[in-house]
Amino acid sequence: TGEGLGGWNCRHSFFPYFEGMGRVYTQSELDEMNTKKYEYNGEKLTEYEATQKQRAIERNIRRWKREKIGMEAAGQPTDEAAAKLRSWREKQKDLIEQTGLKRQYERENIYFGKNKTFMDGDSKDGLTKVGKNNIIKKTESSEAAKEILKICEYNKVEYREVQRLQKELSTDEIIEKLAGGDMTEGSCSSLAFAYIGNRNGFDVLDFRGGNSTSVFARNSNIQKMMELPNVKGSVTMVKKEISGTMEVLKNIELNKEYYLATGKHAAIVRRLESGVEYLELQSKNQNGWMPFDRYGSIASTLNKRFGCRKTIDKFYGKVWEKPVVLMDVDSFKDNPDFEQILGYINTAVGSQKKGAMGSVK
Repeated sequence: TGEGLGGWNCRHSFFPYFEGMGRVYTQSELDEMNTKKYEYNGEKLTEYEATQKQRAIERNIRRWKREKIGMEAAGQPTDEAAAKLRSWREKQKDLIEQTGLKRQYERENIYFGKNKTFMDGDSKDGLTKVGKNNIIKKTESSEAAKEILKICEYNKVEYREVQRLQKELSTDEIIEKLAGGDMTEGSCSSLAFAYIGNRNGFDVLDFRGGNSTSVFARNSNIQKMMELPNVKGSVTMVKKEISGTMEVLKNIELNKEYYLATGKHAAIVRRLESGVEYLELQSKNQNGWMPFDRYGSIASTLNKRFGCRKTIDKFYGKVWEKPVVLMDVDSFKDNPDFEQILGYINTAVGSQKKGAMGSVK
Protein backbone atom coordinates (compact mmCIF):
# COMPACT_ATOMS: atom_id res chain seq x y z
CA THR A 1 0.00 0.00 0.00
CA GLY A 2 0.96 3.63 -0.20
CA GLU A 3 -0.65 7.02 0.15
CA GLY A 4 -4.36 7.56 -0.37
CA LEU A 5 -7.39 5.44 0.44
CA GLY A 6 -6.38 2.21 2.16
CA GLY A 7 -2.79 3.41 2.41
CA TRP A 8 -0.47 4.09 5.31
CA ASN A 9 -2.38 4.45 8.59
CA CYS A 10 -5.68 4.80 6.73
CA ARG A 11 -8.56 3.30 8.68
CA HIS A 12 -11.10 3.55 5.86
CA SER A 13 -12.30 0.65 3.76
CA PHE A 14 -14.25 0.41 0.51
CA PHE A 15 -16.55 -2.09 -1.18
CA PRO A 16 -19.24 -2.12 -3.89
CA TYR A 17 -22.55 -0.47 -3.05
CA PHE A 18 -25.82 -1.57 -4.62
CA GLU A 19 -28.93 0.54 -4.46
CA GLY A 20 -31.18 -0.55 -1.61
CA MET A 21 -28.37 -1.78 0.63
CA GLY A 22 -28.40 -0.56 4.23
CA ARG A 23 -25.97 2.09 5.34
CA VAL A 24 -22.89 1.08 7.31
CA TYR A 25 -23.44 3.91 9.80
CA THR A 26 -26.69 5.49 10.88
CA GLN A 27 -27.02 9.25 10.78
CA SER A 28 -26.86 9.39 14.59
CA GLU A 29 -23.59 7.44 14.54
CA LEU A 30 -22.16 9.81 11.95
CA ASP A 31 -23.29 12.79 14.02
CA GLU A 32 -21.60 11.26 17.08
CA MET A 33 -18.35 10.86 15.14
CA ASN A 34 -18.47 14.51 14.15
CA THR A 35 -19.29 15.79 17.62
CA LYS A 36 -16.54 17.98 19.03
CA LYS A 37 -16.58 16.35 22.48
CA TYR A 38 -12.90 16.82 23.32
CA GLU A 39 -11.23 20.03 24.40
CA TYR A 40 -7.52 20.72 24.21
CA ASN A 41 -5.97 24.10 24.98
CA GLY A 42 -9.35 25.74 24.49
CA GLU A 43 -9.98 24.10 21.10
CA LYS A 44 -12.99 21.82 20.58
CA LEU A 45 -12.09 18.60 18.75
CA THR A 46 -13.78 15.52 17.34
CA GLU A 47 -12.41 12.14 18.40
CA TYR A 48 -10.58 11.86 15.08
CA GLU A 49 -8.99 15.29 15.47
CA ALA A 50 -7.94 14.55 19.05
CA THR A 51 -6.36 11.21 18.13
CA GLN A 52 -4.52 12.83 15.22
CA LYS A 53 -2.90 15.24 17.67
CA GLN A 54 -1.96 12.23 19.80
CA ARG A 55 -0.46 10.44 16.77
CA ALA A 56 1.65 13.52 15.98
CA ILE A 57 3.02 13.62 19.53
CA GLU A 58 3.78 9.88 19.40
CA ARG A 59 5.76 10.38 16.18
CA ASN A 60 7.88 13.04 17.84
CA ILE A 61 8.47 10.88 20.90
CA ARG A 62 9.70 8.08 18.64
CA ARG A 63 11.83 10.51 16.65
CA TRP A 64 13.69 11.82 19.69
CA LYS A 65 14.07 8.36 21.17
CA ARG A 66 15.83 7.30 17.98
CA GLU A 67 17.97 10.42 18.13
CA LYS A 68 18.87 9.81 21.77
CA ILE A 69 19.80 6.17 21.33
CA GLY A 70 21.82 7.00 18.22
CA MET A 71 23.81 9.66 20.05
CA GLU A 72 24.39 7.28 22.97
CA ALA A 73 25.62 4.57 20.63
CA ALA A 74 27.99 7.05 18.98
CA GLY A 75 29.29 8.27 22.32
CA GLN A 76 27.97 11.77 21.65
CA PRO A 77 26.14 14.17 24.02
CA THR A 78 22.43 13.40 24.38
CA ASP A 79 21.37 16.60 26.16
CA GLU A 80 19.37 18.05 23.27
CA ALA A 81 17.64 14.77 22.41
CA ALA A 82 16.84 14.10 26.07
CA ALA A 83 15.39 17.60 26.48
CA LYS A 84 13.26 17.24 23.33
CA LEU A 85 12.08 13.80 24.42
CA ARG A 86 11.16 15.14 27.84
CA SER A 87 9.28 18.04 26.24
CA TRP A 88 7.21 15.78 23.96
CA ARG A 89 6.44 13.43 26.85
CA GLU A 90 5.13 16.41 28.80
CA LYS A 91 2.95 17.37 25.82
CA GLN A 92 1.61 13.83 25.69
CA LYS A 93 0.89 13.87 29.41
CA ASP A 94 -0.90 17.22 29.06
CA LEU A 95 -2.99 16.00 26.10
CA ILE A 96 -4.05 12.87 27.99
CA GLU A 97 -5.03 14.85 31.08
CA GLN A 98 -7.02 17.44 29.11
CA THR A 99 -8.84 15.07 26.76
CA GLY A 100 -9.08 11.83 28.72
CA LEU A 101 -7.69 9.84 25.79
CA LYS A 102 -5.94 6.60 26.66
CA ARG A 103 -2.18 6.64 26.41
CA GLN A 104 -0.94 3.95 24.03
CA TYR A 105 2.62 3.19 25.07
CA GLU A 106 3.16 0.70 22.25
CA ARG A 107 2.85 3.58 19.77
CA GLU A 108 5.72 5.38 21.52
CA ASN A 109 8.12 2.44 21.32
CA ILE A 110 10.77 2.14 18.64
CA TYR A 111 11.83 -1.22 17.28
CA PHE A 112 15.22 -2.56 16.26
CA GLY A 113 15.10 -5.80 14.34
CA LYS A 114 13.00 -8.76 15.35
CA ASN A 115 11.54 -8.57 18.86
CA LYS A 116 13.99 -5.90 20.05
CA THR A 117 12.32 -2.92 21.62
CA PHE A 118 13.72 0.27 23.05
CA MET A 119 11.31 1.83 25.56
CA ASP A 120 13.54 4.25 27.49
CA GLY A 121 11.44 4.17 30.63
CA ASP A 122 8.08 4.87 29.00
CA SER A 123 6.65 1.45 29.66
CA LYS A 124 5.61 0.18 33.06
CA ASP A 125 6.69 -3.30 31.93
CA GLY A 126 10.40 -2.58 32.03
CA LEU A 127 13.25 -0.38 30.92
CA THR A 128 15.74 -0.81 28.13
CA LYS A 129 19.23 0.48 27.60
CA VAL A 130 22.09 0.40 25.14
CA GLY A 131 24.64 -2.17 26.19
CA LYS A 132 28.06 -3.06 24.85
CA ASN A 133 28.33 -3.36 21.06
CA ASN A 134 25.24 -1.12 20.80
CA ILE A 135 22.88 -4.03 21.48
CA ILE A 136 19.45 -3.05 22.76
CA LYS A 137 18.77 -4.87 26.01
CA LYS A 138 15.68 -5.02 28.16
CA THR A 139 16.31 -4.59 31.86
CA GLU A 140 14.32 -7.19 33.75
CA SER A 141 12.46 -6.15 36.86
CA SER A 142 13.52 -7.81 40.09
CA GLU A 143 11.35 -10.58 41.51
CA ALA A 144 10.24 -8.28 44.34
CA ALA A 145 9.17 -5.60 41.85
CA LYS A 146 7.31 -8.14 39.73
CA GLU A 147 5.36 -9.28 42.77
CA ILE A 148 4.42 -5.73 43.76
CA LEU A 149 3.40 -4.87 40.19
CA LYS A 150 1.26 -8.01 40.00
CA ILE A 151 -0.45 -7.06 43.25
CA CYS A 152 -1.18 -3.58 41.88
CA GLU A 153 -2.60 -5.01 38.66
CA TYR A 154 -4.66 -7.60 40.55
CA ASN A 155 -6.14 -4.83 42.71
CA LYS A 156 -6.87 -2.78 39.58
CA VAL A 157 -4.67 0.11 40.65
CA GLU A 158 -4.34 2.53 37.74
CA TYR A 159 -0.85 3.20 36.44
CA ARG A 160 0.19 6.82 35.91
CA GLU A 161 3.63 7.36 34.43
CA VAL A 162 6.24 9.09 36.57
CA GLN A 163 8.45 11.78 35.07
CA ARG A 164 11.84 13.01 36.19
CA LEU A 165 11.84 16.33 38.04
CA GLN A 166 13.05 19.27 35.98
CA LYS A 167 15.11 20.44 38.94
CA GLU A 168 16.00 19.11 42.36
CA LEU A 169 13.53 20.11 45.07
CA SER A 170 14.44 21.05 48.62
CA THR A 171 12.84 19.18 51.50
CA ASP A 172 10.59 22.17 52.21
CA GLU A 173 9.49 22.29 48.56
CA ILE A 174 8.63 18.59 48.62
CA ILE A 175 6.62 19.01 51.82
CA GLU A 176 4.75 21.97 50.33
CA LYS A 177 4.06 19.94 47.20
CA LEU A 178 2.82 16.76 48.91
CA ALA A 179 1.23 17.67 52.24
CA GLY A 180 -2.39 18.37 53.11
CA GLY A 181 -5.36 17.21 55.14
CA ASP A 182 -5.84 13.53 54.35
CA MET A 183 -9.29 12.80 52.92
CA THR A 184 -8.50 9.14 52.12
CA GLU A 185 -8.69 6.15 54.43
CA GLY A 186 -5.09 6.89 55.37
CA SER A 187 -2.29 7.55 52.87
CA CYS A 188 0.62 7.69 55.31
CA SER A 189 2.62 4.87 53.71
CA SER A 190 2.12 5.80 50.06
CA LEU A 191 2.81 9.45 50.95
CA ALA A 192 6.11 8.43 52.51
CA PHE A 193 7.04 6.56 49.33
CA ALA A 194 5.99 9.60 47.27
CA TYR A 195 8.32 11.71 49.41
CA ILE A 196 11.15 9.23 48.79
CA GLY A 197 10.40 9.44 45.07
CA ASN A 198 10.68 13.24 45.04
CA ARG A 199 13.83 13.14 47.15
CA ASN A 200 15.35 10.88 44.53
CA GLY A 201 14.39 12.95 41.50
CA PHE A 202 10.90 11.76 40.51
CA ASP A 203 7.84 13.97 40.07
CA VAL A 204 5.26 12.14 42.21
CA LEU A 205 2.02 13.16 43.91
CA ASP A 206 -0.26 11.09 46.14
CA PHE A 207 -3.53 11.20 48.11
CA ARG A 208 -5.02 8.94 45.45
CA GLY A 209 -6.92 6.82 47.96
CA GLY A 210 -8.73 3.60 47.07
CA ASN A 211 -6.80 0.45 46.22
CA SER A 212 -3.53 2.32 45.74
CA THR A 213 -3.59 3.42 49.38
CA SER A 214 -4.55 -0.08 50.54
CA VAL A 215 -1.81 -1.85 48.59
CA PHE A 216 1.00 0.34 49.90
CA ALA A 217 -0.32 0.30 53.47
CA ARG A 218 -0.19 -3.50 53.67
CA ASN A 219 2.74 -4.62 55.80
CA SER A 220 3.69 -7.51 53.53
CA ASN A 221 3.97 -5.11 50.57
CA ILE A 222 5.95 -2.60 52.63
CA GLN A 223 8.45 -5.31 53.50
CA LYS A 224 8.53 -6.37 49.84
CA MET A 225 9.76 -2.84 48.97
CA MET A 226 12.83 -3.54 51.06
CA GLU A 227 13.66 -6.44 48.74
CA LEU A 228 14.11 -4.13 45.75
CA PRO A 229 17.70 -4.03 44.46
CA ASN A 230 20.09 -1.96 46.60
CA VAL A 231 17.42 -0.86 49.09
CA LYS A 232 18.85 -0.93 52.61
CA GLY A 233 16.68 -1.56 55.62
CA SER A 234 15.66 -3.84 58.42
CA VAL A 235 12.62 -5.56 59.88
CA THR A 236 12.78 -5.84 63.66
CA MET A 237 10.22 -8.09 65.33
CA VAL A 238 9.22 -6.67 68.71
CA LYS A 239 6.99 -7.85 71.52
CA LYS A 240 6.15 -4.34 72.73
CA GLU A 241 5.70 -1.87 69.89
CA ILE A 242 6.59 1.29 71.80
CA SER A 243 9.74 0.12 73.56
CA GLY A 244 10.80 -1.93 70.53
CA THR A 245 10.42 1.03 68.15
CA MET A 246 12.31 3.29 70.56
CA GLU A 247 15.23 0.87 70.41
CA VAL A 248 15.16 0.97 66.60
CA LEU A 249 15.13 4.79 66.62
CA LYS A 250 18.14 4.89 68.93
CA ASN A 251 20.24 3.20 66.26
CA ILE A 252 19.42 5.33 63.21
CA GLU A 253 22.33 7.25 61.73
CA LEU A 254 22.69 10.97 62.38
CA ASN A 255 21.39 13.31 59.63
CA LYS A 256 19.97 10.50 57.50
CA GLU A 257 16.33 10.01 56.54
CA TYR A 258 14.46 6.73 56.88
CA TYR A 259 11.05 5.29 56.08
CA LEU A 260 9.56 3.94 59.31
CA ALA A 261 6.47 1.72 59.55
CA THR A 262 5.36 0.74 63.03
CA GLY A 263 2.07 0.37 64.85
CA LYS A 264 -0.62 1.75 62.55
CA HIS A 265 1.40 4.49 60.88
CA ALA A 266 4.28 5.09 58.48
CA ALA A 267 6.39 8.23 58.18
CA ILE A 268 9.80 9.54 57.23
CA VAL A 269 12.05 9.96 60.28
CA ARG A 270 15.49 11.39 60.97
CA ARG A 271 17.91 11.94 63.83
CA LEU A 272 19.49 15.37 64.35
CA GLU A 273 21.77 16.61 67.10
CA SER A 274 18.64 18.03 68.74
CA GLY A 275 16.82 14.69 68.70
CA VAL A 276 14.63 12.41 66.59
CA GLU A 277 11.95 13.89 64.29
CA TYR A 278 9.16 12.52 62.12
CA LEU A 279 7.67 14.09 58.99
CA GLU A 280 3.99 15.03 59.16
CA LEU A 281 2.34 15.17 55.72
CA GLN A 282 -1.35 14.56 56.48
CA SER A 283 -2.43 17.54 58.57
CA LYS A 284 -4.79 20.25 57.34
CA ASN A 285 -3.08 22.74 59.67
CA GLN A 286 0.59 22.02 60.29
CA ASN A 287 2.93 19.82 58.26
CA GLY A 288 6.67 19.37 58.25
CA TRP A 289 9.26 17.96 60.63
CA MET A 290 7.93 17.35 64.13
CA PRO A 291 9.93 16.48 67.26
CA PHE A 292 9.28 12.96 68.49
CA ASP A 293 8.38 14.34 71.90
CA ARG A 294 5.58 16.40 70.37
CA TYR A 295 3.01 14.58 72.49
CA GLY A 296 5.10 14.88 75.66
CA SER A 297 7.61 12.08 75.06
CA ILE A 298 8.78 9.71 72.34
CA ALA A 299 6.67 6.95 73.90
CA SER A 300 3.55 9.15 73.91
CA THR A 301 4.08 10.18 70.27
CA LEU A 302 4.50 6.55 69.23
CA ASN A 303 1.27 5.76 71.04
CA LYS A 304 -0.85 8.73 69.97
CA ARG A 305 0.43 9.40 66.44
CA PHE A 306 1.77 6.03 65.36
CA GLY A 307 -0.80 3.87 67.14
CA CYS A 308 1.84 1.74 68.84
CA ARG A 309 0.81 -0.38 71.82
CA LYS A 310 2.59 -0.48 75.16
CA THR A 311 1.51 -3.98 76.09
CA ILE A 312 2.26 -7.45 74.78
CA ASP A 313 -0.32 -9.05 72.49
CA LYS A 314 -1.00 -12.73 73.01
CA PHE A 315 -2.71 -15.18 70.70
CA TYR A 316 -3.67 -18.57 72.17
CA GLY A 317 -1.14 -18.03 74.92
CA LYS A 318 1.72 -17.12 72.56
CA VAL A 319 3.26 -13.66 72.33
CA TRP A 320 2.42 -11.98 69.01
CA GLU A 321 5.49 -10.12 67.75
CA LYS A 322 5.02 -7.05 65.55
CA PRO A 323 7.31 -5.80 62.75
CA VAL A 324 9.09 -2.45 62.83
CA VAL A 325 10.23 -1.66 59.27
CA LEU A 326 13.04 0.81 58.63
CA MET A 327 14.40 1.71 55.15
CA ASP A 328 17.15 4.11 54.12
CA VAL A 329 15.64 6.86 51.91
CA ASP A 330 18.87 7.40 49.94
CA SER A 331 19.09 3.72 49.02
CA PHE A 332 16.11 4.11 46.65
CA LYS A 333 18.15 6.38 44.37
CA ASP A 334 18.55 5.41 40.68
CA ASN A 335 16.25 2.43 41.12
CA PRO A 336 14.23 1.64 37.95
CA ASP A 337 12.07 -0.86 39.85
CA PHE A 338 11.06 1.83 42.33
CA GLU A 339 10.31 4.20 39.45
CA GLN A 340 7.90 1.65 37.96
CA ILE A 341 6.17 1.10 41.29
CA LEU A 342 5.74 4.83 41.86
CA GLY A 343 3.46 4.86 38.81
CA TYR A 344 0.84 3.11 40.94
CA ILE A 345 1.06 5.87 43.57
CA ASN A 346 1.41 8.90 41.31
CA THR A 347 -1.78 10.97 41.20
CA ALA A 348 -3.01 13.76 38.92
CA VAL A 349 -3.17 17.17 40.59
CA GLY A 350 -6.95 17.38 40.27
CA SER A 351 -7.47 13.88 41.65
CA GLN A 352 -5.72 14.35 45.00
CA LYS A 353 -8.00 13.70 47.96
CA LYS A 354 -6.65 16.28 50.35
CA GLY A 355 -7.85 19.55 51.80
CA ALA A 356 -9.46 21.34 54.71
CA MET A 357 -11.90 18.48 55.27
CA GLY A 358 -9.04 16.01 55.76
CA SER A 359 -7.19 14.99 58.91
CA VAL A 360 -4.15 13.08 60.16
CA LYS A 361 -4.55 9.30 60.03
